[in-house]
Amino acid sequence: MDKPEFDAQAYIEKITREAQPDSASKRIDRNLQLLARDLDAILTRIAGRRVAFSLVVHTNVPQYVSNTTDREGVSKTFLTFVEKWKEQGGRTIATFDNLGRKN
Repeated sequence: MDKPEFDAQAYIEKITREAQPDSASKRIDRNLQLLARDLDAILTRIAGRRVAFSLVVHTNVPQYVSNTTDREGVSKTFLTFVEKWKEQGGRTIATFDNLGRKN
C-alpha cells in the first residue's frame, strides 16, 4: 500500500496551531531579532558579502527568522529541504547534529 504524500505545509500549520508558548519560547521570541542581526553580521563577515538565511528554532512553538523579505523563496526552500530530508530518510549530505559533527 502506498503511503500518502507528506504535506509539509499542512504539518507546519498544524503544529503551529497546536503549540502553546512556554517560557523558553517567549524568551526566544523576544530575542530572535537580535540573534538574527548578529548572525547576519557574522555570515557577512565569513562570506565576504551578505547572504540570505533563515533560522528555525525548535521550542514547543516553531519559530523562525530570516534576513530576506522573499517569503515565497523561504517557503520553497523549507519545503524543498523537508522533501529532500524525507527522501534521504531524515539525512542529507550537509546535515550536522547540534554539536557540529557530521552525521
